Amino acid sequence: MHSGSLLPAPVPTADGDWRTIFYGIFVDWTGKRRKFALGTNEKAAREALSILWADNLRRVDFDGQKKTRG
Repeated sequence: MHSGSLLPAPVPTADGDWRTIFYGIFVDWTGKRRKFALGTNEKAAREALSILWADNLRRVDFDGQKKTRG
């Protein structure tokens, strides 16, 4: 079973500089491809991806969480 990928994405800021946002991408237990913005710190993003993957192994309903948050 694959734990997913951490992908860096450079984005421009309002003042013309660039920064990197890390995205976690994986296919969840239902077979749906998931993409989460995990922030600008690589170490923290890796930890967040590990937590999301653990949630996936516990079969968390990511769509259900989104409905209750929004």
